[in-house]
Amino acid sequence: MRKLVELPELLASIAESYEVHRLSRYALELARQVSAFYRDVPVLNASGRVRDSRLALVIAARIVLANTLNLMGIRAPERM
Repeated sequence: MRKLVELPELLASIAESYEVHRLSRYALELARQVSAFYRDVPVLNASGRVRDSRLALVIAARIVLANTLNLMGIRAPERM
């Protein structure tokens, strides 16, 4: 979740510094963290509110990653 909320500040920093390569690093690190989370933490096998919270986090990560890829001119696949 911490990685997700970094994006607005990162974009502001990139707008000032023109260090656009930082966006691709962010996307790669976010993808790694989401992958590790999904691998190590039961999402669909959890129950009730825990499952719903974890699923909401995965969906939020998908949206943020898709937006980040879009900013780089890359189309995100609907399914993997």
